[in-house]
This record gives sequence, structure tokens and C-alpha cells, in this order.
Amino acid sequence: MVMSTISETTSGDLNLILESQFKRYGDAGEETVLISYQGESDTATSDQLLKLSEKALSEAGAKRSQMKKVLTVLIEILQNASLHTARFPSGESKSFYLLCQSADNYVIYSGNLIFSDEIEGMTKKLNYLSSLSENELKKVYIETLCNEDFSVKGGAGLGFLTIVKKVDDKIRFAFTPYEGKFHYFTLQTKIAK
Repeated sequence: MVMSTISETTSGDLNLILESQFKRYGDAGEETVLISYQGESDTATSDQLLKLSEKALSEAGAKRSQMKKVLTVLIEILQNASLHTARFPSGESKSFYLLCQSADNYVIYSGNLIFSDEIEGMTKKLNYLSSLSENELKKVYIETLCNEDFSVKGGAGLGFLTIVKKVDDKIRFAFTPYEGKFHYFTLQTKIAK
């Protein structure tokens, strides 16, 4: 498999971008940060973040149904970052994740670096999925499950679809330019309390 890479010379600048994004979302006003993470996107880290998030949600008094929705969305976000982030030649990747709570919602903020040529396809897919009704989402989900077309990276295209199905508000996303061929992809999702 060919791995997406970033030259080593950009790693210092990337850390500045990560820190500014992390601080921006970490200072989200009326929200309390339950879990925050900035660093590597891999399976071991994802497993730890899921365990810590479940514990944090439990301590925050989340109902079981809320915890299930939040953790399902989080699994998809972490898999997306692990599979689709641009990587350094060493294989290292950089991403961030925040799990917050407000009076009415649990909010997940996430971000990872992608190649600029992915923006058009991601934007089209996210806008399309966000425009669908609940019944239309169910239909597309079943059709996607049944088509058994798996990508080179092992996914069947269910990640964003699962996220959009589980959240209680429209997802928000942005792409911040970085050194011409790269962009930083950020995503905000909300699950009602």
C-alpha cells in the first residue's frame, strides 16, 4: 500500500497549525472539555481514547444511549484520522480530538491533515450526506452495506455516513490551506443530551 506522506521539513510548521486549531476548539466557550488529545493517529491510540472517553462520559453522567452514540461517532472519526491522514515519511501522523459537553450536547471536535486533491470529493460527499433526510440516510446506508465495495484502505465508505446518521445536528467541517498541496480537515459533531 502506498502511504500518503509529508516531508520532514514541514513537521515544525504542522505542530503550530495543530496547536492553533487545538487551542481554538479547546476554548469553545460554554463547553467543558472532557477529553483532549493531540498527536499520533493509530489503532493503539484510538483504543485508549475510546476507553478514556467512555470513562469521561460515564463520570459526566451520560445516559447509556448517549454514550453509545458518542462512542460510535468517535470510532468513525478516529478510524478516518488513522486511515486517511497525510503522514510523515516515518509513518507518524498528527491529529487532534476533543470531547466536550455543553448544557444541551456532547460535542466532538477533530482534525487531521489531508492532501488538497481530496477536498472536492470530501466536500461533495459531506454536503450530500448532510442534505439527506433520516429515511434517505437509512436507504443509502443499507445500499452501501450491500454493495460490498471496499476501498484500497479497507473501508466501504460507511464512516461519514455513520457519523451523519448518529449526530443530532448538521456536521460542520472546514479545510484550512497548508503548503499548497495540503489542507487541515476539521470536523465538529454534536450529540444531544
